[in-house]
Amino acid sequence: MRGEDLVIVDAHEDIASHCLERERSYFRRGDWMVSFEDHLDAPVSLVFATLFVPRQYKPYRSQEIAKLQLSFYRELEEESKGRVVLVRNLPELEALLTHNRKHPERGKRKVGMVILMEGADPIGHPGLADYWRGQGVSIVGLTWANPNAYAVGNDYPDGPGLTPAGRQLLILMKKAGLILDTSHLNQRSFFEALQVWDQSEGELPVIASHSNAAAIYEHPRNLSDAQLRMIAERGGVVGLVLYDAFIAEDRHTNLNDLYAHLEHMVEVMGVDHVGIGSDFDGGITAENSPDPFRTVADLPKLADYLADKRGWEEADIKKLMGENWLRVLRRAWGKS
Repeated sequence: MRGEDLVIVDAHEDIASHCLERERSYFRRGDWMVSFEDHLDAPVSLVFATLFVPRQYKPYRSQEIAKLQLSFYRELEEESKGRVVLVRNLPELEALLTHNRKHPERGKRKVGMVILMEGADPIGHPGLADYWRGQGVSIVGLTWANPNAYAVGNDYPDGPGLTPAGRQLLILMKKAGLILDTSHLNQRSFFEALQVWDQSEGELPVIASHSNAAAIYEHPRNLSDAQLRMIAERGGVVGLVLYDAFIAEDRHTNLNDLYAHLEHMVEVMGVDHVGIGSDFDGGITAENSPDPFRTVADLPKLADYLADKRGWEEADIKKLMGENWLRVLRRAWGKS
């Protein structure tokens, strides 16, 4: 299968933080993995673009940094003259997909960006969940690797779980229509978060935007079979993260190594519940991403591998490469 036959969705790219920290342009290629040109080459139709606050700015500058990154994405939309579009609801999603179906040529395609807050530190109080949804954020992870006011991350795998503020934030997130991203939560925070989520009013899927299978390689960032099943049971999707350190121990990896995770996740969850969450430019480079991934333009090589080497059906490849994430967004935004 070729990339142009697919709707490719990547559920985790750290675009704003990487561009702002390195003072580089999203519209120019370079020694990084994500650019507008690479998105068009793939082509990638939709990315979950993060608001990520580095450790050194937490907690006191968290809101400031997140707002700077949000402004960065808005400026991309303006600078691109509509070739980059922020996607915040179902009409905007369908408009993007319709446009790219009608205009598949490289010079007219658009790249959509769904805003994902990686770590809820910028939400200074649970009552501000609705404010951030109004600002265009669609997905929130309670914490990054570190503990914060809401939960404990994977730096402390055996640590405590949710705080009272974290429980309240989950209730208000769901009320505001914010999807919960469970990647980076430690075990106790994960299970407690899903318990609160289930007991809260409303119907929203739960995801893990960028996590692999702990049964294949045990790492605090990877998910157990029980966690994978719980996400699938709630209609969610787990995104394969394309990072050597989460795929195998102390070595450079390739598509065969990545496939071991994918095969296991499909066996546990079903093919409807696995997608891509590369984490490109979030500390991931061509040197520590599995071969043959050198930029985001290489994502179609996974589809080719599945078709040519593993005998996957076209319909299942399309689900993995993007359709599963589209289903999650449609469900969250009002269309099952």
